Amino acid sequence: MKKVYVVFFAGLLMLLASVALFQQNLGDGVFRPALTSEERSDPQAEPAEGNSLPFEVVPFRGISEDAFPPAVSTEPLFDVFTSDNPAGERFAFFIREQAYSFFAVPKELRREVSFERVYLDSRVISIHYRTGNPRIPRVVGHQQLFDVDVLEIPTLSMVTTTYTIRFINAEGKITQETPLDFVAPVRRTRMGVSGLSWVDESTLAFASFYDQNWDVWTFNVEKETPPVRLTNRHRDIPLNKWPSLGALNINMPRPFFNRRSERIIYHAEHDIWEIKPNGHRGRALTTAGEVFPFRDGYRLADNDPKPSPSGDHILFRRIYDPLKSELWVMDFRGRNRQRIFLPKDGHIDDFRWSPQGDTIAVSVSTRESELSGGHSVLFVLSSSLEEPPRRIPLGAYRVNSLSFSPDGKTLALSLTLDQGSLPAMSDIWTVNVNNTELERLTPQDAFSENFPEWSPCGGYIAFLAGDSFEKIIWTMDSKGKGRRALNDEVNTSEPPLWGLEGESIFIPNTLGSVYKVSFPDGQAVEIAGRQISR
Repeated sequence: MKKVYVVFFAGLLMLLASVALFQQNLGDGVFRPALTSEERSDPQAEPAEGNSLPFEVVPFRGISEDAFPPAVSTEPLFDVFTSDNPAGERFAFFIREQAYSFFAVPKELRREVSFERVYLDSRVISIHYRTGNPRIPRVVGHQQLFDVDVLEIPTLSMVTTTYTIRFINAEGKITQETPLDFVAPVRRTRMGVSGLSWVDESTLAFASFYDQNWDVWTFNVEKETPPVRLTNRHRDIPLNKWPSLGALNINMPRPFFNRRSERIIYHAEHDIWEIKPNGHRGRALTTAGEVFPFRDGYRLADNDPKPSPSGDHILFRRIYDPLKSELWVMDFRGRNRQRIFLPKDGHIDDFRWSPQGDTIAVSVSTRESELSGGHSVLFVLSSSLEEPPRRIPLGAYRVNSLSFSPDGKTLALSLTLDQGSLPAMSDIWTVNVNNTELERLTPQDAFSENFPEWSPCGGYIAFLAGDSFEKIIWTMDSKGKGRRALNDEVNTSEPPLWGLEGESIFIPNTLGSVYKVSFPDGQAVEIAGRQISR
């Protein structure tokens, strides 16, 4: 009996201690977990300053001091404007009809400025930044041009009101407070769509931003049923941990169907995952997220898986830091992982299997900094890995994206030549995989072209063309003839996807819609939009 009383009183004391700890953490009515011993002893631990906002650092090459009027060239330290503000024309921003983002441009061009954290607390947005080494300008003609990192913050979590934009330096001092009158855009959906791919002849897989996280969904293009959400277990990596890689490389799953395993493969957090098309039996294929210690503060990340046409093997990118990544391959079960050694180290920009599965194309860039610079080296190698990679010289060009023709003999490339002008435009080229003869398909004009994708018959190429931000779908034949805008009403920044018969092209946009554009007449029909919204 005495033992029972002892156990009872011990349990009661533990309960009272738990209540006291809860009240201590509750504070102002918002529960906050107690700090760990590491956080209490770490002076660099991030303070609780509201909700962390996603952001992206956009490199702009060639801003001159003339971009700032003399009256505002000294104070304040940053120029702040939304994406619908004509002030962005000074920096060659594409001006939108609504404010989907806002930007902070450092006015101190002669010194490096890096953005570290962004928080939203009530109506105050706190931007933490750090100044670095002096910048050395490039002299073009009679102008001095500076390569500047611009902060872009999406406005998904902002409502119509007046915000205070507060800039805080490395010493914790508030250096600037700027009011921002913001009118939230009218959105048809709260979910962006990206990364379209085919699961079968009637089902698309795609990535979508929902509830502040990227997830994998499927949608039947022939039925009026709503899309099906397959994943909801992953948390996005904070973009301020990978400022130079951004959501496109780290958080956006970009799913592909693997015919061998009959599962959809994608990346989430730090690893490669697979899941059945019905959303069951999801599991990780890699364990990069468990690798410790971190390298120079960066966690290892396995990213962008692409199955071979047979489904037997999976290529993926292993990211060590913003300046270094490697190409790896494994079998469809996630076993026998091995690095594919290339003659050049750097950052893996893009890679593809040929439709026959016997050839791999990969572009590697040597970046000058975490965010920009460097040129690309293009390699073509046998999937058996028994022969050394063949190098295709590109000169001073940088590869944005690439794709194989259906016969596997030709690559379509989006290449950018940095000539010190702003902005640097990209064009579509082709090259035979067996030689080094580059052929330009689009003229060097005011348009920037990207994401060339071959039609199933190989006779046509669809691509995006337009200004810096959103573009429209264009088509041309495989020789660059008959180039025209297929549809000028649907804006997108995502790669197009040909229908399996080549009679239509599917286009996602950032507002959460998917359009089916018939080819060659260009009639667009929204097949997924309101169905995806809440």
